Amino acid sequence: MKTISFYSEKGGTGKTALNILLASYLAYDCGKKVIVFDLDYPGYHLYNLRKREMALSEDEGNEKLIDKYVLDNIYSIIPLGNNDNINDIIARIHTSDADYIIIDLPGSLTNPVANKFITSGVIKEFYLPTELDTTVIVSNIKLATQLQKFADKVEIVFNKAFSYEKPELYEMHSRLIHEEYGITVNPVRIRNSIYLRRELGRDDLFVKSTLCYPSRHINKKINELSILFNKLK
Repeated sequence: MKTISFYSEKGGTGKTALNILLASYLAYDCGKKVIVFDLDYPGYHLYNLRKREMALSEDEGNEKLIDKYVLDNIYSIIPLGNNDNINDIIARIHTSDADYIIIDLPGSLTNPVANKFITSGVIKEFYLPTELDTTVIVSNIKLATQLQKFADKVEIVFNKAFSYEKPELYEMHSRLIHEEYGITVNPVRIRNSIYLRRELGRDDLFVKSTLCYPSRHINKKINELSILFNKLK
């Protein structure tokens, strides 16, 4: 079993979207048993997204969103808050028969639930979505040094990249981050979702879906997500 979290304390970096996409990729494209824990109390973005998608798929007149394969492989999304017995949940995770557990954390290490999960060491791999922005890079370097105390693997992943940005800038930052701080930067860079939406001809709600993974619809030139997720398997 692997426990994974895309995580960042900076809002808008894409952590929740990447957790959704990874879970859907593993469950629907790879046929793996996946459980997602939504710790982002009180919003519960993932849990409420699943509820909305299920309701939409059942509404008369809407295109059916769930095929039999998805129904057979649909993954659980479990919301957790400050009143849950976190120690019991962590113990259950250690004995789970799931292939992958994805944990979506709230954006603050001071959150008691997030702090308990992180310091327990139950999350073995962290991937920090990072934009080519000094504030985000500095924040995630600091976060990575903290997470390295508790996890087996911590990597920075450049996300929301634009095609007009020079590759040399990413290579320079990746080299400096690794040489000065000993933090690994994943070589895969995820292009901004605007390119993905253009390829799909659909809106952001389809990209952020708990009921499908868009790989079968993506043009071959946009394959960074599948490349990255294959590296995480």
